[in-house]
Amino acid sequence: IVPKRISPNGDADGAQITTGAAHLRTRLSESMAVEGFIRVRENRFDIDGTANDDPNATGRARATTWRLATSGVFLDERLTTNLSVAQTRSRREFLNPPNAPGGSLQDDDYFSRRRFLDASARYAAGGNTVLLAGIQSTRDRVEQRTATLGGFSFRQNVDAAQDSWAAFAQVQTRVLDRLDLVAGARREEPDGYSG
Repeated sequence: IVPKRISPNGDADGAQITTGAAHLRTRLSESMAVEGFIRVRENRFDIDGTANDDPNATGRARATTWRLATSGVFLDERLTTNLSVAQTRSRREFLNPPNAPGGSLQDDDYFSRRRFLDASARYAAGGNTVLLAGIQSTRDRVEQRTATLGGFSFRQNVDAAQDSWAAFAQVQTRVLDRLDLVAGARREEPDGYSG
C-alpha cells in the first residue's frame, strides 16, 4: 500500500512496482533435462516536497535473478546428478536534491552481485544405502557510493568482493528395517572481503 502524502493539488507521491518472471524446462533425452528461470523486479518512487509537486526525491531499485540447471539419471536410475549456475543482481539508486538554495544534496548508489555454482550427485548403492556428495561455489561483489554535498558534506565508497566454496558428503542406511543411520560431513571455506 502506497501512503498518500500532503500535496496542494491532490497529486499523491508516485510509486511503480513492476515484476516479470519466466520458467522453462525441457528434456534433452530420456535421462537428461535442462531448465531455466529468470525474474526481474523494479521499484520506482518519488517523494514531493510538502508544498510542491516536485518530485523532490526519487529512487529506483532493480533486482534480477536467473538460474540454469541440468539434471540426469543414469545406471538404471541408481545415479542422479544435478548441476546449476545462478546469479542475483541488485541495484538501488536514491537522489534527494536541495529543498532550498544552499541546501544539501544526497546521492546514493548501491550495486551487488552474487554468482552460484552447485553440483551434486546421489547414488543408491544397494539395499537401503544411499550416498550423497556435492560442491558449491559462491562469489559476492558489492559496490556502494554515498555522497552528501552542501552544509555537512560526506562521501563514502565501498568496493569489495568475496569468494567461498563448500563440499559435503553424506551416507544414509537402514539397519534391521527399523533404524535409520545418517552420517555426513561438510567443509566451508569463505574468504575475507577484499577491496
